[in-house]
Amino acid sequence: MKILFKNFKLKILALLCAVLFWVFIVGIQNSFYKFPSEISVQPFNLATGLSVVNELGVGQLTLNISQEDSRNLTAKDFTAYVDLQGMGVGESNADILVTSKNPNVTILKTDPDQIKVAIEEVDTKKIPLKHSLKGDPKEGYEVGEVKMIQDEIEVTGAKSVTQKAIEGVVTFSLDGTEIGDILKKGSIKIVDIEGEEIQNLQVEQGDIEAEIEIRQISESKVVGITPSLIGTLADGWV
Repeated sequence: MKILFKNFKLKILALLCAVLFWVFIVGIQNSFYKFPSEISVQPFNLATGLSVVNELGVGQLTLNISQEDSRNLTAKDFTAYVDLQGMGVGESNADILVTSKNPNVTILKTDPDQIKVAIEEVDTKKIPLKHSLKGDPKEGYEVGEVKMIQDEIEVTGAKSVTQKAIEGVVTFSLDGTEIGDILKKGSIKIVDIEGEEIQNLQVEQGDIEAEIEIRQISESKVVGITPSLIGTLADGWV
């Protein structure tokens, strides 16, 4: 017993030093880290027949993680969401929750940590489709007729959002190698009366197909024109 309490103060001091050293080492290995990529916030547990009006935006994360683990992190390692269970039509604040697929990550802070969510009843609307071309066909060829497999599409979303939808623009990309009649798939963008893209709308299908006529440009040549005069003018005229 005497041996245990011999130099007791020194032993306590040594123990405290060891604890402080351990905390220091852990602090070096795991440090605060502001994740550079923003994480998109998604709705979760939204009741059937309801839709979110506003975009939920993105969140910035502050993490506790080792330097080695931080090198391998990507935005796909995180899921940011708002739990809308029990929420009905109207506006309310919801906490932004984040989960990580990496067990070595501790999420310390989400900025912002709350967001205002506006909820309305779901509405559907049919809107016309028009095509847009990006790029050109092979040199010496031009685009002729474009026939899309459908001329309208149904969109679904909050009523105040669907009312703004005027038309869907389907963009078909040409890479400069196309000749003859081709079949292309184009991506849809829903726009308002100003031509601005509308978010938070769902469409009944993904890409739209179209038959595009790629025809050869007729050969042409620029030639000069020389007038030829027949007859004579009346006296006094030149």
